[in-house]
Amino acid sequence: MADHFRLTAAASPRTAPTFESDFAELWRLYDFRPEYPSEAVSAIATLAEAQPANKIIVEVGAGTGLFTRPLARHLNGTRKIVALEPSADMRQRGISLSAGVPGGEAIDYVDGLAEALPVGAGSTCLVVAACAVHRFDRAKFYDECRRVLVPDGALAFVEYRLSGDGPAEDIYGMIENNLPGYQRGAHTNATGQYETVDLQGEMLATGAFTRIRRSFCDFEIAWSHDDFVGFVRSLTPVMKAVRLHGAETMEAHIDAIFDRYSAERSSVGVNFRCELVQAACYRRA
Repeated sequence: MADHFRLTAAASPRTAPTFESDFAELWRLYDFRPEYPSEAVSAIATLAEAQPANKIIVEVGAGTGLFTRPLARHLNGTRKIVALEPSADMRQRGISLSAGVPGGEAIDYVDGLAEALPVGAGSTCLVVAACAVHRFDRAKFYDECRRVLVPDGALAFVEYRLSGDGPAEDIYGMIENNLPGYQRGAHTNATGQYETVDLQGEMLATGAFTRIRRSFCDFEIAWSHDDFVGFVRSLTPVMKAVRLHGAETMEAHIDAIFDRYSAERSSVGVNFRCELVQAACYRRA
C-alpha cells in the first residue's frame, strides 16, 4: 500500500532513489485512498489516552494525513500530534486537508525522518506509523523510539491492503503482469527492492518492547469509476507500471477490472484487511 518513507544507512535522506520521484508523483492521488477504519483508529487512540496527558503523539511518515486526521478527530484535540513527513508536497496537502477537521488544530506537520525523530527524550506517549514502516531503517527507528517514548509508552503500526477475491485479486494480477519483480504481499524498502517485514520478530529482538500484539479488521469501500481508477493509480506498484507502459495502457487495464465487477459502471466494492501491531516500550536508551 502506501509507500511512505525511508532509508537505509547507505542512502542519503534526500537522494534515496525511490523517495522524491515516487512521492512527487503520488501525492496528488492520495486523496483517492480510503481513511483507516474506525476500529483501528479507536484502538490506537486508546493507547494514547492511557498515557500522561502532557505527552505528545508522533506519527512517522504521515503523508497527507490519511491516518492523522481520523486520529485527531477521535482525540478531539486533547493530544498534540506531531505528523512527520519528509515530502513538502505531502505536508502541504496534509495541512490543507486538516483545516477545519475536529481536532485538526492539534496536528503539527513537520519535516522529519524516522531515523532522527525531532522530539526530545521521554517526550512522547505514542509513536505510530501507518503504511510507512517498510521504508524506514528500522534498527535506527527502534532506537529512536526507545529514546523518545516514556517508559511503557506505546509503539504501533497500522496498514491496510487489498483483500479477498474479485477486484482485489484482479488488481494484484494486473500488477504482476505489468511490473517485473513485483512480489505480492511484500513491500518496497528504501532502495526500491521488495521484502517481507516481520515487525513482531523485529521488536522482540530489540529487547526494548513488550506486550507485542497483532490484530486485524476487514472493511469494504464502494467506489465510482473515477474514484476506483484514482485509487488504483495511487498504488506505488501501479505508478511504476505506468512508467513502463504508459498511463493509457494501464488505465485500460483498470477500466476492464471496473467493468468486470460493476453494474452499469455505477460502482465497485473493494475489500481491505487492516492490520494493527502494537507494543509497549519498557526500556529507554
